[in-house]
Amino acid sequence: MISAVQRLNAGNYAANPIELVIGGSDHPATPGYMDGLKAEHADDPNIKFHGYVAEDDVPVFFKQGRIAVFDYDSTTGSSGVLHQAATFGTTPVYPLMGDFVDVTEREGLKGFNYVPLDECSLMGTIDKALSMPEKAQQIADSNLSVSKGLSMDVIASMHMGLLERVAHQRFFALRNSTKRALWLRPRVLIFQINGS
Repeated sequence: MISAVQRLNAGNYAANPIELVIGGSDHPATPGYMDGLKAEHADDPNIKFHGYVAEDDVPVFFKQGRIAVFDYDSTTGSSGVLHQAATFGTTPVYPLMGDFVDVTEREGLKGFNYVPLDECSLMGTIDKALSMPEKAQQIADSNLSVSKGLSMDVIASMHMGLLERVAHQRFFALRNSTKRALWLRPRVLIFQINGS
């Protein structure tokens, strides 16, 4: 994602560069990852590392952005962050894979889509989302409307259903369509169920 934004900023967005704000902190399995990225890109004034986003700051964090980009290479359950983007009216840009496809089909959420792990596809999709503000606003408004119909008990029920599928190793089916793809890298372990 960083490379995609930098390439866009070096091209069509040179006069009015995209500001990329990265929220969140390290996953426990990758300590120091975010600090490493921050150090690596310290000289780029258009990349900001917000760090951990406290619960009270989540609405403001999302509302300040024109789009929310999900740079995932695998999924392990319904994305809570996608629901937050919908709830706070930020247009999502996400890969056509696994749970993103399932959530959008099941719940009616929409977004701009790109091919997983394809930088050129991500660049084109970010450009499309930013250069079509009316379409982006329609998607954001639609998602906001859908999210108002999802109460916490409904969301909790969906998450419990996903956990049940994981516990019984009933995973998402592969999709064989150019518009729907579950992108799995063979060396990536998607789920691991331990008896302990």
